[in-house]
Amino acid sequence: MKSAILVLERGAAASANPDAATALNFVALSLSGFDGGANGQWSKMVRAHSSQMSDAYLRAAFEFLSSDDDACYKAILELSGIELTDKVRLTCE
Repeated sequence: MKSAILVLERGAAASANPDAATALNFVALSLSGFDGGANGQWSKMVRAHSSQMSDAYLRAAFEFLSSDDDACYKAILELSGIELTDKVRLTCE
């Protein structure tokens, strides 16, 4: 998780687009609170607010991180905005 946060921070610092930099920083901030369990406060907040995320891939990532069971795969496969090839790749892994 630390590596992902560092990559996001570096991407934000290198971005020429202020909106993209802000978005990357907010994702890094969100991930920094990850507690590793589906029943923790972080996961509850993610589930409560993930529908407000406009990026389907970001919603999928947070769905995956906030779930402890295989139900997250079904939820990710049902998300609109995820390319079919990515859905197939997910089911094959």
